[in-house]
Amino acid sequence: ARRANAAGITLAVMVARGMMRTPLRGMDSFHGARTSDVGCAVEALTYALSGRRQAVDPQIVLVGFSMGGIVAANYAAKAGTDAGLAGALSFSGSLCSEKLLLPTRAAAHALTTWQPALAWGLKATVVKPNQY
Repeated sequence: ARRANAAGITLAVMVARGMMRTPLRGMDSFHGARTSDVGCAVEALTYALSGRRQAVDPQIVLVGFSMGGIVAANYAAKAGTDAGLAGALSFSGSLCSEKLLLPTRAAAHALTTWQPALAWGLKATVVKPNQY
């Protein structure tokens, strides 16, 4: 986060309602299929960054891991071109992960292209971070 801030990049973390001991009002606790919270967060960030309700030139990239990846993918798919995003990235968030294990052309492509790059990047930055 410090390196991103030094580069002029703003980071925001969304904690879903009811998670990490956040208070709840009513019975609306976390639900992985609900994407309206993400939409509200994107709208609030867009307004904070540009002063506009809707992004003319979206600058927000939505990144989710595991369940967050599923929610991020759901939001991007449901909202489509109205998502207000420059992009969305889902790490280890899959609704049908068993299909990735089948001997298909797509699975072979994933195993030889993006998965090694992702594993190397995570290993270099998360498992053994640089010391600067």
